[in-house]
This record gives sequence, C-alpha cells and structure tokens, in this order.
Amino acid sequence: MACSEINVQTVDYNEAGTEAELLAAQVDDTQSLDPVYAKLDSFVEELKAQQRNAADLLPADAEPGVGFMLNQKRDGKTLLQTIAISGRESLCDPEGEVRKKLSEVTQLGTGAVVSSVMFTLGLPVIAVPIAVAIVGMMLAIGIKGFCQWASAPADEPASA
Repeated sequence: MACSEINVQTVDYNEAGTEAELLAAQVDDTQSLDPVYAKLDSFVEELKAQQRNAADLLPADAEPGVGFMLNQKRDGKTLLQTIAISGRESLCDPEGEVRKKLSEVTQLGTGAVVSSVMFTLGLPVIAVPIAVAIVGMMLAIGIKGFCQWASAPADEPASA
C-alpha cells in the first residue's frame, strides 16, 4: 500500500493484511527477504518524493539517535532493520499483543496483526507499509525467526 493511497483518517486493515500475506508468499517463493526490502525501498522513495523523512516514522519508544543509521543509508533494508531493532522488545515480548494476535491469526485475520504492530510500535497511519512488511516477514519466517533476525547485527545473519 503506497502512502499516497492511505487516507489519513482510515486504514483498511483487511487490505493491509492481504498485502502482508502476499508479501509472505513472495518471501516463501524467493527464499529471501528481498521482496520485503523492495516494498520498503518503494515506500522510502515515495516518502522522499513527499519530502518526508523516514526517520520520523520510527517507533514511538525508539532510542534517541537510532535514526542515524537510517539517515545515512536511506533504503528499505535499513528502514526495516532500524524499526526491528528499536521495536524488538515490544514486538518479541512473549506475553505481548503481537504474539497473541499472530497465534489467533486464523480467527482474527492478518489485518488484526497489522493493526497490532501499528499500535505496539506507536506508528503513525502513514507507516502502514512498514507494519505490512513486518507482518509479512513474521508470517513467512515466524515470530521466532523475526526476533532472531531483529537481534542480529545489521547486515549479518542471525545465529541458528
């Protein structure tokens, strides 16, 4: 979902959930996170065209200075790594809302998980593509895989 398609007052979380499922299928098909990075590359380019700064979309509780890496290298992979690092504790909390929603995804739908990621990270509405990318990745590699990836140093694989 391009940020220009987002109505500032409403978000179709069912549509966002469908996008996350399609993204997860692409990750499965390619056996790579490249589709996630490509989605976020497009989002970063769109933000630039709108003269917005991706660092302004970091989670509400991000540590000061965590956006430095994002300001140095403006691409989807860096954006995802920055969000994952700053939001890892809340996203990976074993008792957290995101894990509960993921375990109930067949009953609630993927849109509820996207909404939960948005809420958990304190992301603004314009950042729906970030939540879609995170949920797509979680669906493809699992929450445990996501949390291992998020805890690895940037540009290095997580230990198995």
